[in-house]
Amino acid sequence: MRLPLDFLPSIHVQTLYEQSRTRTTQTSVPKREKFCAFMASHSDKYTWMRECFFETLSQYKQVDSGGGWNNNVGGIVGNRYNEGDYRLSKRKWLENYKFNICFENGSYPGYLTEKLFDAYIAGCIPIYWGDTSLRCGQSNNISFSYKGGGGIEKNTRDCINTSIPHIPPHLRDYTLNPKAFINAHNFPTLQELAQEVIRIDTDSKIYEEMYLQPLFLENFNPYTYYEAKLVAFLESIFSQCPKDALRREENGLAEMHLSLLRRGDNPKKYYKNKIRNKALKILGLPQKYKV
Repeated sequence: MRLPLDFLPSIHVQTLYEQSRTRTTQTSVPKREKFCAFMASHSDKYTWMRECFFETLSQYKQVDSGGGWNNNVGGIVGNRYNEGDYRLSKRKWLENYKFNICFENGSYPGYLTEKLFDAYIAGCIPIYWGDTSLRCGQSNNISFSYKGGGGIEKNTRDCINTSIPHIPPHLRDYTLNPKAFINAHNFPTLQELAQEVIRIDTDSKIYEEMYLQPLFLENFNPYTYYEAKLVAFLESIFSQCPKDALRREENGLAEMHLSLLRRGDNPKKYYKNKIRNKALKILGLPQKYKV
């Protein structure tokens, strides 16, 4: 079952649907004083695609970074680990910006998190990279091979994966409006992606036309659709007898874990002690040695 993170029944997805439904009825576009926002908590070997684009677009105008990585706004926006609803503070901050770089941590068909949706709700034009399945149904003659670790060839850091993956029709339950966001996968290089952002930023008519677009086509309601789909999925499990509903992998480790549970042992404690004893044996220390 394809169930994106942001489509789980919640106040966020209801707001998302209302925004998509009413955006086209607005008579004016809110004026945004700031150019582009970016938020990332960390940097590692898999996130250099978004960092490269941050640096590329920053050559045109300052891109404000409100996360832990390369922060340039005087402090981290919100507290994702100690806040009742971190996403609300994030969206409130995004409301000051025309654009939001919302790149995923990696690129893979179907890998779609809250980033694009948060940007849209806040009224930003999302600059999105990650889920290549959002291009299904489009035609493009340019194709770059996928090498993993960010979705581009390691020796061509400026290139973007523009290939169109094959996604079975039953997994395409909804369609995001391609006119409502800037899809990085439509551009073969980060430079060309940046030029598209500049084109929209400098043309108020194009910017307003994109802002007023609904995010979902055909008035799709993700809240009611996936609520019903989740209920049907759970009913299909609980309507079966336990034997037919069992999906546990059959192997030695799984059987050992199950036997521990049956006799009332704590599997976590068991494996922890097993690893500890093995380490002590390798080090030549007695089993009663305190670590």
